[in-house]
Amino acid sequence: MTSGLIDFGNLLATQLDTLAVDPLCVAVGRPADQIRIFVVFLFMYPQGWIMHYFIHGTTVRHIFNIVLGIIIQMYVFGFEIFHVILMSAVAYAMMAFLPRHKQAPVVMMWVLAYLSYNHLSSIFYNVGSY
Repeated sequence: MTSGLIDFGNLLATQLDTLAVDPLCVAVGRPADQIRIFVVFLFMYPQGWIMHYFIHGTTVRHIFNIVLGIIIQMYVFGFEIFHVILMSAVAYAMMAFLPRHKQAPVVMMWVLAYLSYNHLSSIFYNVGSY
């Protein structure tokens, strides 16, 4: 079932790229990853109206925002969003299990090291992209 959902998501992303992103890439001369973010920003205005007028209740809004946020991040960044999940899960585990007076420096060093590693990897291997 999961692979079917992933295939369906990839199909939708490909269709959206074909309809909206690729023509804009040609028109403006920018890479697709930059145009995807622009398309998502444009999508967020009607999504805000949907949230305001049709989705009520704190729990429902939280679930809607979490699901929509994951879908949007998967569309824009692909499976790279799992870096954010890994980084925050390790940081939360550190905060849960370390003594309170040691949490701040250890968590800061973990996040700083992980983000620095990802940034340097991006510089070396993905020059010029997001």
